[in-house]
Amino acid sequence: MPGLDEAYQAELDADFTDSKLGGEQQGLLRSLLGDFRDMFVESSLKPGRTDLLEFSIDTVAHPPIKQRPYRVSNAEGDVMEAEIQQYLELGIVRPSTSPWASPVLMIRKPDGGIRFCIDYRRLNAVTIKDCYPMPLIDDILDVLRGAKLFSTMDIASGYWNVPMHAGSVEKTAFTCKYGLFEWLVMPFGLYNAVPAFERLMENVLVDLKWRTCLVYLDDCVVFSTDFPTHLVRLRQVLERFRAAGFKLKMKKCRWGRDQVAFLGHIVTPTGILPSPEKVKAVMNIARPHDLHTVRAFLGLTSYFRRYIPGYAAISAPIERLKVKGTDFAWNADCEAAFLQLKRRLVEPPILVYPDFSKRFRLYVDSSRLVVGACLMQTVDGRERVVAYASKLLVGSERNWINKTDGTSEIECWGIVWTTRKFRCYLDRTEFDLFTDHKALTWVFSEGIRTTNAKLARWAMELSQLRFKVYHKPGTSMGHADGLSRLHSETICALTISDLLNDDSTPPSEGSVPVGEAPPPSSLIESSPTETERPGGALDEAMRAAMDALNAVGEPPASADPPERGDDVPDNLGAPVDDVVDEAPEDGDADDEPPLDDEGQTASSPEDVFGLDPERFKEEQRRTPWIQALIAFLESGALALDAQLRVKVLQMAPHYEVRNGTLMRKIQLKARAGPARSISVPVVPLPFIETVLHYCHSDVFSAHVGQTKTMDKVRKHAYWHGWKKDVAEYVRACSICGSGKGYRPWKNGLMQRMPVQELSGPFSLLVVDAIGPLVTTPRGHKYILVFANYFTRWVEAFPVEALDTISFVKIMVDEVLCRHGVPERLLSDRGTNFISELAKSFYETLGIKKLYGAAYHPQTQGLVERFNGTLIGMLRMFVSETESDWDLYLPRVLFAYRTSYHDSLGDTPFFSLYGRDPVLPLDLAFLNTKNQWKSNEVAEYRRRLYLSLRDTRRLVERQLLKAQDRNARRRADQVEVQFREGDAVWVYQYFRARRGERKTKKLAFSWHGPYRVVGQLGDNTYKIAIPSHPDRVVSVNVNRLKKFAGRWSRPFPNEVPAGVERQPDADDVGPLTMDDLPTTSFVERLTLGGEETAFSGVTSPIVEVLAKRIRRRQAQYLVLTASYETCWRPKPTLLPEYAELIRVYENERRKEGGWPELRRSARLSDANATVDEDELLF
Repeated sequence: MPGLDEAYQAELDADFTDSKLGGEQQGLLRSLLGDFRDMFVESSLKPGRTDLLEFSIDTVAHPPIKQRPYRVSNAEGDVMEAEIQQYLELGIVRPSTSPWASPVLMIRKPDGGIRFCIDYRRLNAVTIKDCYPMPLIDDILDVLRGAKLFSTMDIASGYWNVPMHAGSVEKTAFTCKYGLFEWLVMPFGLYNAVPAFERLMENVLVDLKWRTCLVYLDDCVVFSTDFPTHLVRLRQVLERFRAAGFKLKMKKCRWGRDQVAFLGHIVTPTGILPSPEKVKAVMNIARPHDLHTVRAFLGLTSYFRRYIPGYAAISAPIERLKVKGTDFAWNADCEAAFLQLKRRLVEPPILVYPDFSKRFRLYVDSSRLVVGACLMQTVDGRERVVAYASKLLVGSERNWINKTDGTSEIECWGIVWTTRKFRCYLDRTEFDLFTDHKALTWVFSEGIRTTNAKLARWAMELSQLRFKVYHKPGTSMGHADGLSRLHSETICALTISDLLNDDSTPPSEGSVPVGEAPPPSSLIESSPTETERPGGALDEAMRAAMDALNAVGEPPASADPPERGDDVPDNLGAPVDDVVDEAPEDGDADDEPPLDDEGQTASSPEDVFGLDPERFKEEQRRTPWIQALIAFLESGALALDAQLRVKVLQMAPHYEVRNGTLMRKIQLKARAGPARSISVPVVPLPFIETVLHYCHSDVFSAHVGQTKTMDKVRKHAYWHGWKKDVAEYVRACSICGSGKGYRPWKNGLMQRMPVQELSGPFSLLVVDAIGPLVTTPRGHKYILVFANYFTRWVEAFPVEALDTISFVKIMVDEVLCRHGVPERLLSDRGTNFISELAKSFYETLGIKKLYGAAYHPQTQGLVERFNGTLIGMLRMFVSETESDWDLYLPRVLFAYRTSYHDSLGDTPFFSLYGRDPVLPLDLAFLNTKNQWKSNEVAEYRRRLYLSLRDTRRLVERQLLKAQDRNARRRADQVEVQFREGDAVWVYQYFRARRGERKTKKLAFSWHGPYRVVGQLGDNTYKIAIPSHPDRVVSVNVNRLKKFAGRWSRPFPNEVPAGVERQPDADDVGPLTMDDLPTTSFVERLTLGGEETAFSGVTSPIVEVLAKRIRRRQAQYLVLTASYETCWRPKPTLLPEYAELIRVYENERRKEGGWPELRRSARLSDANATVDEDELLF
């Protein structure tokens, strides 16, 4: 063909501008490329075709998925048509008759252009996943050590080189306004496309990868140490590509360079750097404004964390925004961290390649919050960085801070974590470990001689590595010490002039370095006419970040279909065949209503609700779209508005008019006979709540659940959005909220007693009472119990009464005089423990008093559990009259104190005294008690001291283990949080008053609503009591549940915009063409792809519903007399509707404070008997 050689010659003019090759070497390289000139194409739209793989999509036996096409604008339609025509001419798509259909989605690019994409999300969801692994970026970069020449190659339209399997072609079908088409080559956006293409590339280069070249999807880099070897390796790779049928694009290839961009990094003979274009993308990113953009920013910067010393500490303020339940608040610390991360990427250190023939030097330092590490090697007589690593301490790791040997544990954990992180470098090699914590040097150097089980376990793990430990002061370990101690305080100390400005200008086109692999969408197919490739190298956060930035023109990770306006029913935009009721939901169904001869309900629908038929019809005709639909069904009159006219034609087959009332046809599920259809009335807005009352709250419905209520409504009525209204109505029902639901026992995470903060025995006492029991001849009726939390030693005393005086007397005479004054005393909220006399007693002795929440005995669980054990032991010995229990009390207490306790690992007696008591059994058998002589008192005291010291250490460890066991048993506990001002129900235990004949079975368990006014602990909240404005109660979360509020339906958000009637139109008779004036209409306008406004509304406004700010102007959502809603700018409402605006603003100010919490009128009888004082104790 004429001019073909010239075209090839022009195409093969490789760019050697940045190459270090000499003229002769460039000539040899050009000659080599000339031998493969048939492989190079001038456009990405001329891909090759391989016969090594046919891509298939395995969906097992899943039925075909059919989706409707998305609507597009005229400009988007033109681009769509051009793209499809181009694909047809290239022979990569064809018209289809497939039962599968995925919609085309047109995406706006940052430069204002339009990208052709296909939404394959639903197809991907049913596809069997291919788990072929992607190579790790760090492994690829480490292999390039020692290389001096690099060449990168890019396969033209990589995916399009792979043909589709004949059996899977139909599954790739995509639908749009121009028809249905299917792919003949592997398209972008399919889930298994990335692993399939990577497998193909590795099979093509199976014996060359990792030695001659590296490949990541359609990017390939050939590396060598000298030019002759480089030519040989290039020929080997090009021959493999030719045999596979691939084509290359010369414009995107780089030949014989001493540094090249690859996978977002600059690869050089001396080390690696982040790509300037990727760094520029970070520098140009705007300040995060929500959780999504925070994740995108951190995902992007985390990709370069190997270059940033102290990354974990710097990013900590922003990382905290990702914690579940945290409010998004961008403060000064976040701003400083944001700017600091940008600044650190401007001048990153050059990381050297690891040399496994040389000894590694690992520097590790840990602070109270961060672990920092630096892996280094000596190159040319000076230390060079191989990699940085840092990590924030999270969760239980932060608990080590307050432990006695917590510093050693944190420092040791830092070494363990770092060696795990760098295990690929340190395994089976000798290295030097430097730490500034001298105590660890003997642990690792002299063997495991520590009593700390955690340190011993870690030392045993580290013993598998070959290293020497050296102590180095923190002042001489700036690179590692700085990583662990750098925090937001030091970041905030930087001045603004030292930091980079936030420049959000996007990078210019064409600035992408060749050889780089930017990650495109993994969910949506996109045309490869742009510079885009699948980015499996990055994790999901990195993909989201790069897609959100669109820094180099990649398509977004996912896109939702265009949403219809809130005022249009879900089924109005569907084809006529698709407008059917959903299948009946599972659940109990009531019997059908009796049928007449025509198969319909015997009574009229209006009679079912006890409504006036004429008023019902009148309210129906007040709704414009219902009025237009009735006019069409009765006389064939069509609306003048084009949009409404189309909707009426679509809805008409599913509606009918009977006796002047619009009815909806619905399909009932088959029961005794075949499935059948009935017609139910379309309920206008004023009657919706009436219908919901009869179907849920009426005595003949008896407050049944959501599924049963939906079944009743479905059989008797219809309106747009009825399922959502039913769900909200049932959820907000006050009667159901107070009378239904079990107590949420699993609410609230387990709280640990601070064992490590206890100074010793009797530093924390727990007190409780048992009784009343049978009064003994000695006048005793109750048992007062004291339990020592540290040693589980218990004291129990019989008393005549449980008043404060008895409690104080026993406390002083029997507890304080024998064991000393405790630091803290824990009890429930019994009157004898919280009286003024008791408080004065605590203050006099300096005892810190702790209280458990009302009706939550788990707080003082130690003594509560012992009470049951004590009663069980007494039960074994008391007489039939049960009047001698106080005689056996001291003896069963001795039995308990000398018995093994699981949480102690010993007896309470030994834990307190450091010795075992002499039991009667010891005297009966061989008299095994120790015989001490008077001159051996000093030795006895020494042994006793050692025994008590070791015993208390053992007790502390055993208590912590017991708490861990308990935590595992309660692993299913759920964390529940309330905010100040929340309205809640409170679970109240049933108590029948004197003279009342009420039973627990029929009593309401939940009372309220009450208001949360504060939080005492993780699981305890303060609740305000309406009858005691100056008092609050503390309630545990397992007695609280959220108050759903009261149901309201402020406006019909699903009613379509339609034709309006004039205010003076005749309301009698059906609507005809003559009744539809051209001067009254409703037109929906879309502004900026987001805003929706209405014009031409002639009905008067009756209420203001909501407010928003758009372009610095206030807009109000208004409800018209014909039940239409629209957003209107404030100036258009003044002065005519100024009073409505004033009423709305006043109500809005009231809602700004605490919500008005009034009891439901239907609960007045049930709540009238609730004693608010009972909640206080």
